[in-house]
Amino acid sequence: MNFASFELSVAAIIPAVILAAYIFFNDRLEREPLPLLALLFAVGGIAYFPAYYLEKLVVGLIDKAFSDYAIGSIGGIVGYTESWAEYTHGLLVVLIGVALIEELIKWAVMFLITFKNKNFNCMYDGIVYAAFVALGFGMVENVRYAWLGGWDLLLLKTITTLPAHLLFAIVMGYLYTMWRTHKTARSVEKEYEKKGLITVKKPFRPWIWFAAMIIIPIIQHGVYGFAGYFGTPIFNVIFYVLNTATFIACIVGVIVLSKKDGLRGRYADMMLDKKYPETKNLCNVVDDITDEENTNEQ
Repeated sequence: MNFASFELSVAAIIPAVILAAYIFFNDRLEREPLPLLALLFAVGGIAYFPAYYLEKLVVGLIDKAFSDYAIGSIGGIVGYTESWAEYTHGLLVVLIGVALIEELIKWAVMFLITFKNKNFNCMYDGIVYAAFVALGFGMVENVRYAWLGGWDLLLLKTITTLPAHLLFAIVMGYLYTMWRTHKTARSVEKEYEKKGLITVKKPFRPWIWFAAMIIIPIIQHGVYGFAGYFGTPIFNVIFYVLNTATFIACIVGVIVLSKKDGLRGRYADMMLDKKYPETKNLCNVVDDITDEENTNEQ
């Protein structure tokens, strides 16, 4: 590696580190252990490689499926004979060939490392975990872009792709925490029902939040990728509007969610009190179940 490549690599790494620090220092209630965050960041970076090769495989299969409509050249496909084929191909590439693969892999890293971790006890924690995985992933991707396209491509990807990874992570992390919180509330709800303290008509449904934390970031990523895929004037306008909105959403989202941070058990307790006012003066079963969860997860 020559000095220019080293400079490019450092320049590609720094934005991800700055954004990670922003997420970390906005964790006001109870900051997560640095070894855990370092692990998430590192494994997120490593996860880029299987995602990259899987994307090449899937996109190759999609290209093959549309080969009858493709206009080829020595450099590869340059267009399609039918407009529907062009847009359908682009949609499948960005939604299945990129968004589905990347978001599932990032979700799997976050979930497998943190689901049973005893430190996952606050509402902001899920955002921190998802963000560190995504920023590790985005950092390695940024380095690759820097090596391929130099400073121009690095600058473009730093102000577009990296913030997008962070935004999808903020949404995923928020929904991840809500799933865990609703899962706790449902456990308490079943406990109350078993003791005959309440009658459950419409139980908490944590599975909805579980599905949402996977599906919504994939859709977000797909829409974002589709807007930037074609490069036509109208799509360029949509893409850069989305990109500006992404910057704002990242900054505002982190600040707002950070200020609303609190213990998951307490939040689940508030949900139960609101749904079943008659349980307000009962012993706090949430604490007992949350303690039991943490004991089992250690």
